[in-house]
Amino acid sequence: MSVYIRENEWFSTATAYLSQFVLPERWERMQEVSRERTRYITVVLEDIHYAQNSSAVVRSCDCFGIQDLYFMFNNPPEGQKKIRKHVAQGAEKWVDIHRYLIAGNTGTEKTSARVLEHLKAQNYRIVATVPDTGATPLADFNLHQGKIALVMGNEQRGITSTVRQMADEFLTIPMYGFSESFNLSVSTAVILSALVARLKHSGIPWQLSDKDTDKLRHSWLMKTIPKAKDILAAYEQSVRTL
Repeated sequence: MSVYIRENEWFSTATAYLSQFVLPERWERMQEVSRERTRYITVVLEDIHYAQNSSAVVRSCDCFGIQDLYFMFNNPPEGQKKIRKHVAQGAEKWVDIHRYLIAGNTGTEKTSARVLEHLKAQNYRIVATVPDTGATPLADFNLHQGKIALVMGNEQRGITSTVRQMADEFLTIPMYGFSESFNLSVSTAVILSALVARLKHSGIPWQLSDKDTDKLRHSWLMKTIPKAKDILAAYEQSVRTL
């Protein structure tokens, strides 16, 4: 084997090697789940206060195949930064969580702008969820206009003015009772359930590329296999000496 392996070939080769260290049915499940993963939709949580809400969203993202989740925290207590494992049920291992800590009284606006600019640069359209009657009802939302960064705001205050200014579209879940909205984690699950079901029957190329799928499976194996770094280092050394 050549000492020099191109990056995309390395992930494929290393992943195949590491797969020997998990049970066959576990590896088969990883392959099956990775084929259902998408980055066509991503979720952004802006200054969520309750850890149980953000933890529940992590679990929903895993359940609906959403690979990327962005957290923006406003200087929370240490416990609020952590995922509540009894709520997430291990989903934090399978979802790529991108954390941004908000600093200072005006930090929320600045951090939100930075994250949304980053997503716009990746050709995401910013879709903010609001209870406004003028927003697009969930059933009428158009998936075909490009990738979606779904922004969920604070439980009490909703989205910030920065998100309102930078949003490309606004999305709402119609309510038919006295309550104005669902709980944040429930709202996220309802929206993802509807959008993902439609996405998979839309003809839109929503799946990960082969290269990204290899990288994802590799990262999952690294998180799953005890002493995976040592195993991989030994394998890499053996390749270099061939």
